[in-house]
Amino acid sequence: VFREILKINDFVTFMPNVKKSEIIERKGMTVKTRWSVEIDGIPINWIEEEVVDPFRLTIRFHALEGDLEKFDGEWVLKSDPKGTRVEIGLRASLGIPLIERLISKTLKEKIEKNFVMMIESLNNKIVSDRYRNFRAGKHQDISGFAIIGHPYNLNNLIRYLKYLKPDAHVPSREFL
Repeated sequence: VFREILKINDFVTFMPNVKKSEIIERKGMTVKTRWSVEIDGIPINWIEEEVVDPFRLTIRFHALEGDLEKFDGEWVLKSDPKGTRVEIGLRASLGIPLIERLISKTLKEKIEKNFVMMIESLNNKIVSDRYRNFRAGKHQDISGFAIIGHPYNLNNLIRYLKYLKPDAHVPSREFL
């Protein structure tokens, strides 16, 4: 997961809300990136600096310039029995007190929605990459999976089982 988060230039290929994400400078574990995202038709643009800590599995970021006066936070990856848990802490401010009082709740919801979309997109990419590798014969990339079938679709279940293991012995229809 951490490696995928670091592939910022690829985000535009699988995250529909990200219109531009590019690395513009790299110095050791510090990276400067340019971003353009669109949330519910509202474009937000900024340049940020990120400090990557591969030992703690964290990425701290703060905007250097852009549409928001303050935009900083941290991605933290933690081991979880179900896989990897991604936590994001964020602070954002428009910098215009009157407008901020009027739209702060909406702005917060939009920014949260952006990060939820990013995490969902990352998850979908990781899962689809793993299954693409499985289909290509790279079985070591899969640690486990399940197939869920419904009685109304038994023929498809049998077909998928045969696809995964052509010589598989499929239990009787009654058993399935």
